[in-house]
Amino acid sequence: MLESSPRYKVCLDPTPFSNRAGCVGCSESSASLFDMTELKCVGCKDSETYNPKLYRCEATVLLHNFKAGKFVNLPDLLENLLESQKTQS
Repeated sequence: MLESSPRYKVCLDPTPFSNRAGCVGCSESSASLFDMTELKCVGCKDSETYNPKLYRCEATVLLHNFKAGKFVNLPDLLENLLESQKTQS
């Protein structure tokens, strides 16, 4: 059994991940994801969104609605763009 072996240790909450140093946990900060390749806590980049179904960060893509009655100027605030998108639904 794994639990009885001195060579193995099961990591439990609040430190459920393991790296070469032992069991670690990722906080709820910007580095709240555990990278299984790097064996460390990481966060998604500003241009990415976490996909909980695939357990990874993915690039955020903004799609254009060319049939919209109003085009947004680049200097517009993001809040203006989001509000405009809500009214297009």
